[in-house]
Amino acid sequence: MALYVKVDENDNIVKFPYHQATFKIDNPGDWPEIIDDEVLATHGVMRVREVPFPSHLETRTRSIRQDPPVKYEGVWTQVFTIDKVKPEWAEQNQRGKRNGLLKECDWTQLPDNGLSEEDRQRWAAYRQELRNLSSLPGWPYDISWPTSPELDGIETVTVG
Repeated sequence: MALYVKVDENDNIVKFPYHQATFKIDNPGDWPEIIDDEVLATHGVMRVREVPFPSHLETRTRSIRQDPPVKYEGVWTQVFTIDKVKPEWAEQNQRGKRNGLLKECDWTQLPDNGLSEEDRQRWAAYRQELRNLSSLPGWPYDISWPTSPELDGIETVTVG
């Protein structure tokens, strides 16, 4: 479905988004199913050049929103605003995630945990990797989370 904007004679946006169905409601008459863009333009309805939705969602991005289009080089063009996460929020979020993962496996380091010494050492190494994350060059944005030992080598089985 094409994207349109309705503008006044001074190129001020009257309504966005605007659709051919809305045009037919606003301008009753015997219109064809698909109205030519040139006809719509005579009524202040302009096609908006669509751009790809930003696909680089990562921990630095809090939200993406579509804003009203802007006229760029004579063509109404779709605009997105990407709200970045404040660095201190990213730091707090990643530390919270890391601390939660550490807390989930605290039991593995207790003396009566029931694990073999080898498994206890694997968990200790995993926990150290988690603690080291904040000293890595990509922290808090570009990091690879370590895999918990309980997930190493486990195959997924579907029952049912």
